[in-house]
Amino acid sequence: MKEELEKSISSLVATLFEKRAFARIYLYLLRHPKSEADSIISGTKLHPSTVRDALVKMNSAGDVTRKKGETETVGKKPYVYSAVNLKEIAVARMRDIERKVNAIFRHADAETTEKEQ
Repeated sequence: MKEELEKSISSLVATLFEKRAFARIYLYLLRHPKSEADSIISGTKLHPSTVRDALVKMNSAGDVTRKKGETETVGKKPYVYSAVNLKEIAVARMRDIERKVNAIFRHADAETTEKEQ
């Protein structure tokens, strides 16, 4: 049962994210929340610049959260990343698709009305 659920989640994630690297990072963060970029790089086996660039884009899109981590040492605190709820991402993507489809139909309806006049 758990393996079947993981396959379903992986399939949904692959559908929702336009790039395979984004999907791999998201799946990693589902399994390992509050991860630093270096952990994500080693865990996904993606190139460091690919991961860092993807994390910036995914954070901007609202697919992951980014917060300052806690360290016991002096110096810059690294960011930690976590996956946003998958349902929230799916709903946002569906709304975006719905907006685009509605815009196309409104445009097509407007053209049909102009031709009829």
